[in-house]
Amino acid sequence: QAENRARFLPLIQQAEADNGLPPGLLDRVLYQESRYRSDIIEGRTVSTAGAVGIAQIVPRWHPGVDATDPEQSIFYAARYLATLYRQFGDWSSALAAYNWGPGNVAEHGMADLPDETREYVASITSDVGIA
Repeated sequence: QAENRARFLPLIQQAEADNGLPPGLLDRVLYQESRYRSDIIEGRTVSTAGAVGIAQIVPRWHPGVDATDPEQSIFYAARYLATLYRQFGDWSSALAAYNWGPGNVAEHGMADLPDETREYVASITSDVGIA
């Protein structure tokens, strides 16, 4: 996993910079999503929700990206996070929307997050030092 992270870190940092993400945010999201495991990155292991690849993209919701292509996924995830930030106005909500879906966050708000999403947001924002 450390080798995969090292291999992709230059792309991750470029994607963060290109999209105005706080330094380290995308790296931490990708770690949370894939643990940088080769079987996940390559699409050999798929989540129960159908999420694939390094950024755990669900192809049916994001048909414009090859989720098994790490470079495409990295830059797509950065653009998507930036879009969610613009939509919701803060990184915690953007992360919740990345994990639970923007429709769910818009409908239910941050007060009614599932435990998994609440822990996802808290873990990432704490590690990166953002709110």
